[in-house]
Amino acid sequence: MNLKTSIFRDSARELTKVSSLTACSMLAAMAVVLKMTTSVTLGPFIRIGFYDIPAQIAYMLFGPVTGSLFGGLLDLVEFFVKPEGAYFFGFTFDKMLAGFLFGMFYYKKKLTFPRILLAEGVERGIVNLFFNTLWLSVLYGKGFLALLPERALSNVISWPLYSILFFCVVRAIESTGVFSRFRNASMISGRK
Repeated sequence: MNLKTSIFRDSARELTKVSSLTACSMLAAMAVVLKMTTSVTLGPFIRIGFYDIPAQIAYMLFGPVTGSLFGGLLDLVEFFVKPEGAYFFGFTFDKMLAGFLFGMFYYKKKLTFPRILLAEGVERGIVNLFFNTLWLSVLYGKGFLALLPERALSNVISWPLYSILFFCVVRAIESTGVFSRFRNASMISGRK
């Protein structure tokens, strides 16, 4: 069995563990609270906040399959808790794709700053700049290319900042041993 198949299989198995589902629920609650309390909207198309950190921790701990489902469900929960306009599936797709991409970069891998920087760059290029801009263009009737420069500037500026922030938060949490304790408990509960 090759490595990619193993990553998908192991990530899907996370959905059968009570400890994983409990952790996902707690991380989702943290993300919702952070989105409601710490995010700042700059114009109609740019938002800055810390709400992605708990989601990225979930993607790191549970991989691309669970991360993709987590991202989609998180988007739905955020919409129902604090709706901002009409529901649009494109944004749910974006969260699912982000969960998949980050899960592929982080799951069962050593988290280094270059890996985080690369993962953030790929996610921002594919999800934020392409798909998210496409959905905003469809929703607001503005041209894709008219929205792109402002969104590109925002993402280029925030890319290293979010990468540094996530790296520091993960390092701080890792130093407490929480991740290793969680992984050990998850491995024990996953045995038959």
